[in-house]
Amino acid sequence: MSMEISNRYGLDYINKAQTEQTERAEEAAKSKEKDRPEKIPAPKDEYISSEKSGKKPSGLYHMGQDENGNPKIIFDTVKKAEEAESEQPKGARLEGASDNDRVKVTIGNMDKVKKEIEKLKEEKKQLEQQLKMAAGNEQKTKELEAKLAQVEAELSVKDTAEYKKQHAEYTTEE
Repeated sequence: MSMEISNRYGLDYINKAQTEQTERAEEAAKSKEKDRPEKIPAPKDEYISSEKSGKKPSGLYHMGQDENGNPKIIFDTVKKAEEAESEQPKGARLEGASDNDRVKVTIGNMDKVKKEIEKLKEEKKQLEQQLKMAAGNEQKTKELEAKLAQVEAELSVKDTAEYKKQHAEYTTEE
């Protein structure tokens, strides 16, 4: 005896369910595309010259020195620049000359200070040699040691960056 299984709803049902499922998926994809906003390009930095923007610059930069004499960049706001111009005597400006036309140059000359330090170093060497030669004479040794200590103290004060900056000769040219 054989049994026959009837599946009259099985295949039809499966085919119908698959087509409905694909239709729902397509509708869902279309609705998602409608809900998405349009793609906006990412913002980028762009240089705009002051001439094109029509705005005045916010301030001015210039080279200066800090409290130790090291070079440094100083930012002047527009207010500071205007105050500096108003404080400057009117006779100080040449007619037709703008701030950009005038240049001041400050030059520091440390030659005298360097020569003074070299002289002290040579004197120290000579005193050390004289000390070696006068090894038997106690009185002369004490005198030379006192002079040597004085020269070393003077050299330690003068052979520093601060001393060199303070005692340099500065000239300003326009």
